[in-house]
Amino acid sequence: SMPQPYATVEERALAFTLLKNLGGDAWAGLPELFKALDNPEAAPPPNTLNSFHAAPHIIVMTIDAIDGKNPYTLHALLERAAHADIAVRHAVCWKVATSDPILSDPALYDEFLNTIHRELPRIEDNLLMLLAERIVPNTELNIEKLVRMLAFRDSSVICVAAAALSEAESHFEIIVPALIASAGDKNYAAFHPYKTSVGKNWGQAHNPFVRPGQLPPT
Repeated sequence: SMPQPYATVEERALAFTLLKNLGGDAWAGLPELFKALDNPEAAPPPNTLNSFHAAPHIIVMTIDAIDGKNPYTLHALLERAAHADIAVRHAVCWKVATSDPILSDPALYDEFLNTIHRELPRIEDNLLMLLAERIVPNTELNIEKLVRMLAFRDSSVICVAAAALSEAESHFEIIVPALIASAGDKNYAAFHPYKTSVGKNWGQAHNPFVRPGQLPPT
């Protein structure tokens, strides 16, 4: 008459749910959660019932719920993303891109740029555009972050970064030379989307965030 034991997947799902509900009070469990990200058994075979609830990106969400505003935790996640599967890399980088510390921690910003450039080249531009829209250029530090985006390959990233920079009320000695250098870069001149974006039709293509005719003066 003993009850059937929980399936392993159900146990994991319950554990993650409890830890996420505990939030910061589950901080003591972070070391084991980080170990679980490195453990191939953390993700059961795809055909396992409810396997989604035990996949590594659920561990990432749990860690985010416990300590997602701590730069050290985000650094640790990025470090593991370099050795994880694509689902974990996506989950980690989207979490970091939407976190608050990336807007205030220069080291985390640098590590993030390096990680997405190396590990997620296919969605690098999407992540950069998301981040560019979040950066408020009211400090020299934030302006420098946006200026660095002008060096990336995709013209839509350049447009979004330039639009954000145009909102700055100072530091034009940094902004203007960077914009001129970006516009005159021979690498971009040979890149078709750049011609479309910066030529006569600037803003009418490759810029999903701004309607035609509504780009700022910069």
